Amino acid sequence: MKKTVAVVPAGGAGARMGRRQPKQYLALGAAPILVLTLRALARCRSLDGLVVAAPADRVEATRELLRRFRVPRVLGVVPGGALRQDSVREGLRAAPPDAGWIVVHDAV
Repeated sequence: MKKTVAVVPAGGAGARMGRRQPKQYLALGAAPILVLTLRALARCRSLDGLVVAAPADRVEATRELLRRFRVPRVLGVVPGGALRQDSVREGLRAAPPDAGWIVVHDAV
């Protein structure tokens, strides 16, 4: 049976926010926005997994963040690109070969 996977481009710098930290890592309540987004997607029963495209210099830190917050069903965290479309492409490349459906959902 083909899987359904969500690709979550989270590679942006969020420069328009005027913060030193990308907006996907800013806290909203008790958790970063990225964590809240991924938790919401993980609750979707029709999704079999999540692939995150993070800023290239934050891939390991993002993996650790998702482990620390115990975000379920993450299949991988890969380096995103300079543009959103580049991050989507990298997420698509990292999707499992048996993915029949892929949805794209912004991190923020």
